[in-house]
Amino acid sequence: MNSSATFQFAQSVQRLHLGTLVGQPTGGSQRGINGGAFFFLRLPHSGIEMDLPLIGTFPLTAAADAGVTPDVLVKATVGDVASDRDADMEAVMKAMFH
Repeated sequence: MNSSATFQFAQSVQRLHLGTLVGQPTGGSQRGINGGAFFFLRLPHSGIEMDLPLIGTFPLTAAADAGVTPDVLVKATVGDVASDRDADMEAVMKAMFH
């Protein structure tokens, strides 16, 4: 459920120009959110478990099947992680002070 909430938050910040998003694209899809209420089901013989969304919110116009792309896209590398370099924070600092 957190993924849907953060996706919607990022989408609102960008749409309403409330801030600058920095980092990687969010998860989720702009084609709709199917969170809100779920029915959890376990099939008795196979043991397969699944959740079925009961509430969905979908746009009235065509939208991308992708998350929200930040205003400042940062592509962190394996080297960044290995060297404990915070590429996202560096991009924030650069945007603020340059």
